[in-house]
Amino acid sequence: MSHKTTNSRLFRAAAWLLVALLASSCGGKSTQIRNLSSDVCLVMPDSTTRQEVLSFLGEPDRKMSRGDNLEMWLYLDVKKSFSRKMPLVGDNLGRETYESVTVTFEADLVRACFYRQFDEKEFADFSKDLGIE
Repeated sequence: MSHKTTNSRLFRAAAWLLVALLASSCGGKSTQIRNLSSDVCLVMPDSTTRQEVLSFLGEPDRKMSRGDNLEMWLYLDVKKSFSRKMPLVGDNLGRETYESVTVTFEADLVRACFYRQFDEKEFADFSKDLGIE
């Protein structure tokens, strides 16, 4: 077999492997991409309804009842730096930032909406206070 034929077969095998890897990474369940920092701007106290919040932000990560017809919805998102996403060593490199949106409803209307961004230590304290460790 010639050197040219061997190279051609290797190239085709590598191309098929690349296609298979890309196809497998595209499969699986789809998840809603959250952009809490921008999506929260759509929520207006005293005029946005529960249904509108669901369409803007999706299902909350946590719902908490506060009595007196008040309910809080909590949205959380983690942003990882490129180096933090690296396999095997990523946990020791880079950083994570956390975003949260807290929406408070009275009956069907939003009464308050807060966006916050945390570093890892601040988020650990926030999580502990809410009991969501």
